[in-house]
Amino acid sequence: MLKKTAFIVFTSMFMQFTVANAANWGSFSKYGCYSRGQAKMAAILWNIPWGHDWETACAAQPAYINGYYFAHPKACRNHNGVNMWGEWSVPDNTCE
Repeated sequence: MLKKTAFIVFTSMFMQFTVANAANWGSFSKYGCYSRGQAKMAAILWNIPWGHDWETACAAQPAYINGYYFAHPKACRNHNGVNMWGEWSVPDNTCE
C-alpha cells in the first residue's frame, strides 16, 4: 500500500511540473485588420521550455481565440530575441 501511495504522489507532482512548464499564449490583442471580416490578433508565447527553439515552439502551439480554434499561428515573429509573438487572422465582423 505504501508503494502505491508514493507512486500516486510522484505522478501528481510530475504532472503539475509538466503543466507549469508548458508554453502558453499570453493575452490576445487586436492589431488592426488583415482584410474585410478578418482581424489581426497577436500574443506573446510564454514559458517556452529551456533549450527549445522559439520558432518551432511558436509554430506548433495551438490557440483558442474568440471561440475559434487554431492549430498554429498564421505567423511567428521573434522580436529581437526578447520574446516570440504569434499572429492569427481571426473572423471579426468589425473589420471592413
